[in-house]
This record gives sequence, structure tokens and C-alpha cells, in this order.
Amino acid sequence: MGDDREVRRSAEPRRLRFAHPHPARARYPRRLRPAQKRKREAARQRTGEGERVSETPTLTAGGVVLRPLEDADAAALFVAHGDPETHKYWATPAHASVEETARYIEETLAIKGANVWAITESGGEALGRVALFVVREGVGEIGIVMRREATGRGLASKALNLVVDYGFSRLGLHRIAADIDPDNSASISLFLRAGFQREGLLRANWKTHLGIRDSVIMGKLRD
Repeated sequence: MGDDREVRRSAEPRRLRFAHPHPARARYPRRLRPAQKRKREAARQRTGEGERVSETPTLTAGGVVLRPLEDADAAALFVAHGDPETHKYWATPAHASVEETARYIEETLAIKGANVWAITESGGEALGRVALFVVREGVGEIGIVMRREATGRGLASKALNLVVDYGFSRLGLHRIAADIDPDNSASISLFLRAGFQREGLLRANWKTHLGIRDSVIMGKLRD
């Protein structure tokens, strides 16, 4: 189970730009321009070879450890992104290779306002990924994807609650939303359990590998 829509680009404030299977489809983030790649590499060199500059903190609760996602997580996350069933409700079909997942991770981590974690037990191998994007002042969009063998253990619920709490308490968000395919009942149930409300339906909102699809919009407000 999993999903990820594309979270909104700053240049496209009403369009999602990330991909996540718990909320829904996914397109690819925009490819990095050469200047962006040079800037990112320069930042890495200032902090040490191969070390990513990240303000995303490690979050823990109930045996779940969310650590900042790394390029090295590509092989572990390809298990999810390369699974046609897990990727069913994304905009794009399942990834064809680890290299495609690695490229997706690189481009996602370069998005301004992105907070992206690997979902782990005790900080080990990535069993999934959860991401929170600040799309405008006070508003975030969230997405989560899990490897199929890691579902049914409460990891996704714990990860979702940790990130929502972080968004409200540390980032000062007043609203967090998710965009989910109407047929993705597992994702809808996950967000309902986390206190999100089903706010409405956007008809024919996404063109995906399944065809033209609607969107269920779910949201949670800070108390």
C-alpha cells in the first residue's frame, strides 16, 4: 500500500508535484538543471564528500524511526516503487529500475520545502518513505509509500502521526492535506485513522497511466 501525488511546485501553486501512493498518483519532480546540480554538489563539498545538507530531523515513536531520506535508500525503496500494485494509483507506472528510483529520490530531495524521511525500525533499512511539503505559508501536503511486506504492522500510521505532529508543532503549519485516488481505500482509511477529514472530490483531476482519475481531498487542521 502506498501513494504519493506530486506536491505543488512553487511555480504552480495549485498543482501537486510529488508522488505518493497513500495520497495518490505521482508524477516526477522536475529534472534538476545543471546549475541546480552544481549548487547541490557545492553544498555537499562544504559539508564533506557525499554528505547531504538537511534540516530534516530524525523522529521516533513506538519503535518507528524516521530518518532523513538518502540517495543510498534507492535500492530499498525500489521494492515499493517497482511494485505495480503499490504504484497502481500513482500518475506513473511502477519504476523499471533502481536507477529510476534513485533519480526520483534525487529530484524529490531537491524540491524547495520538502521534508522527506525513510520509515525504518531502529534506524535501519528503509521500509517506506513519508514526505511533507510546505506548499505555501502555513499549508503542507503529505504523502507516504510502504513496501508491501511492511504493511499491516502499524508503521505507516505511526509515521504519518509523527510527521503530522512535526508539521503542526515545529513547522507552524495550520493545515495538512492529502490527495488520494477514490479507489485507494487503504490510503483513505489510513488518513481517516490519523484524524483527517474527507473534504471533497475533484472530478477528472489527474491524467495517469490508468486514465483520467478523480481526486479525494483529505485535510487535517491544527487544533
